[in-house]
Parts: sequence; structure tokens; C-alpha cells
Amino acid sequence: MGFSQSLCKLLAQEHAYKPFEGNFVLLGRQTTGITFEEAIDIIKKAGLEPRSSVDIVYDSQTKGQKKSNEAYITEKTFLTLLSDVQVLTIDVTSYESCDIIHDFTKPIPDELKNIADVFWLGSCLDNMSNPSAALNNAFQIVKPNGRIIDFECSQMKLSAYVAFSPCFFIDWLAINEFKDVRLYLLGLKRSEVFRGQWDIYTVYDSGAAAYKYNFQNLPSDYIILTYWIGEKGSLRPFAKDPIQAKYRPKKDNKPYIKHLRLWRQSNNRPLIKPTSPDNIDHHEIKYYKYLGKI
Repeated sequence: MGFSQSLCKLLAQEHAYKPFEGNFVLLGRQTTGITFEEAIDIIKKAGLEPRSSVDIVYDSQTKGQKKSNEAYITEKTFLTLLSDVQVLTIDVTSYESCDIIHDFTKPIPDELKNIADVFWLGSCLDNMSNPSAALNNAFQIVKPNGRIIDFECSQMKLSAYVAFSPCFFIDWLAINEFKDVRLYLLGLKRSEVFRGQWDIYTVYDSGAAAYKYNFQNLPSDYIILTYWIGEKGSLRPFAKDPIQAKYRPKKDNKPYIKHLRLWRQSNNRPLIKPTSPDNIDHHEIKYYKYLGKI
């Protein structure tokens, strides 16, 4: 999908909490949806100072940009304005001029393992025929204590193969022992995918949110995405696949519950700070608290 205005704000807030360093690896090229001036404003409003002496490159290659007449900067430009990172992109073909060509539904070669300090998986799993394999690759490509940042469709309202319930990621992160996890729902109108403010919801009952959600009553033009950040805490070579709560034996619940409790009780990662107050119209979503707009 890309780096929308709202997602750029989320990335700036995350960098303000824990600065991005080393290799920032992206699965797929990302259309930003922001101009250079907007990028500077986003970074400053996060309490940061944009880096100087950065080559400002305008996007002429991504599919999303080719549909627009706006002068949007590249995702690499935004990230290097934000931080002194090495930005690498991976895609299944070279059609958008990525750095590394690899089918992420196939096992990654050894030279790609443990290379990412931050791995952006954003909105790629929902376009894949084998998302579990891609998640395992994400687990292997990121270094121990490195971060994965992701957002995926939670409704079949965009051009995706599949949609993911929030509980899928809650369980995957728990069974794979991720640390300092935050999971949110992002609500937006279809017309505001790249530009415009998005609604932010956070889990307020992680036990219930692990298996209960209700999007049926939302307007037809309103889209829900699940957004999460977590730090890799396990040294195992492969990721585990979760079993949904209502189907797994009770004796297997312990590791899931353990990590849900850890996220609630000892979570250093701050909640997203909205850019608009929460006393404006929003949609009620069971077991999620509305924070405001970003």
C-alpha cells in the first residue's frame, strides 16, 4: 500500500521513542503520498529535527505514484530525513526498481537472515498466496531485538487476497515471544488511503480482543487495518504458527497468556499520540478504545 501521510506520522513517533538505526528493510517499494514540505512538517511535529544533507529524490517509479500528478518524495528519502539508516527494498520482481529480488513466499537465503534492524512488512501479507511463509521469513530476516512493523487489511474492501483479523497477529506475536508489542486498528475512508487523517484504536482488553471483534456495522466506505510493532525476543531459527484460541487445547494456552500479560504489565512502548482530540465523531469497535486521529 505504501507510506500514507498517517503512516509517516506513526513512523516518526516510533523513531522518537526508539531511534531507527542500521538497516531499515522494506518488503516492496512504498509510495509515500507526501511532499518534501509535508515530510519536514511531520518530522518536526514529532519533536524531531530533519536530517540535513539528504538527497531529495522524487518518486517516479512506484505504481501508486504513476497514478498521481503530485511531486511525492520516495520512501527512502523520508526515512533518511528521519534517521541515518541504510534503506533496502525487497520485491518479487524488479518492476519498481527494488534493491533485492526475492519471492517472499519462498525461503530466504542465508545472506538475508538477520540483516534487518527494522523490517517493514506493511500491507504485503494480504497480497500473498502464502502469508505464513512470508511471516516466517520476516521473523528470520530481522535481527534478535530488532523490530517488525506491519499493517494489513482486516476487511476485504481493498484489492487483497486475504484479510487478517487482529487476533491472528496477537497470537502470532505471543507464540513467537515478541517484546514491547503494541497493536492498533487503523480506520479510514477508502478515499483517504494515501492522504487524510486516519482513526486510531487501541486494545483495551487484550484477552477479549484476542478472539472477539466486530466490524459488521461499520459504513461500507470505512476500512479497518491492523497495525502492530514488536521486537523479536526469541532466538529460535523459525517462527511458530499460532493456533486460534477457541481451537487450541487449554494446556497450550500458557505461552499465549504469558505474553499477553507481559505486554499489558511491562510495556515501555508508548501509545500512539493522536494529532486530533478524541471528542470527535468516530465508530465504536468492541474491545478497542478510540484514541483520536493521526
